[in-house]
Amino acid sequence: MADNESDPMDDTAAQDVARREAEVALRERRLAAREELARRGLGAGLLDHLDLGSEEALRAGLRLASLAAASPAPVPRESTPQSPAPATYRDRARLYREDPQAYRTMTQQERGRE
Repeated sequence: MADNESDPMDDTAAQDVARREAEVALRERRLAAREELARRGLGAGLLDHLDLGSEEALRAGLRLASLAAASPAPVPRESTPQSPAPATYRDRARLYREDPQAYRTMTQQERGRE
């Protein structure tokens, strides 16, 4: 083989090594993130929501998680808009399927109006 020709096996091996190095780096960032979440007193469930693609992205995600946890104001719960008084059968059936708790709330509110 000439000096300027590359061996396909070398390229494949180099790609395999690069892939493995990326996998190891990702595992290391995941472990570091888990340790940092524990150190900050944050739940390990946040780990699934952090961007582990790079060190910078991980730092930004941890910073955001810490700021959210330290927020003095509680995060408001999602509110269910009140249904119109004369809801159609189709609207009621869809609400019952999609959000049974909201359906119960709506029917209880309607009973209170009577």
